[in-house]
Amino acid sequence: MMEMKAYIDGHFRESLTLTELAKRLYISPGYFCSLFRQATGVNYLEYIASLRMDFAKRLLTEDPSRRINEVAELCGYQDLKYFRKLFKRHHGMTPMKLKEEAQGGSPA
Repeated sequence: MMEMKAYIDGHFRESLTLTELAKRLYISPGYFCSLFRQATGVNYLEYIASLRMDFAKRLLTEDPSRRINEVAELCGYQDLKYFRKLFKRHHGMTPMKLKEEAQGGSPA
């Protein structure tokens, strides 16, 4: 399962479906979920979302001039509203607020 975790770490920006991940290990999707949770302590969707949100934060702090929709797409999200919701849940602030803080408090 650690090899699968490494695969996800390297491909988290892509669309990763449960079926695809399970097929890579020749196991059922349900069994994959069970094994992944045992190995990592979280379900695979939470794990992927965490990787994506950390990447989004890094992109926004390294270059606050980036547009939020660009960051969302780079992180694998097509739905900007959903991206903002997950970002706020994960980081406790909106992507815009993080951009403002990264620019020294000035509005983006």
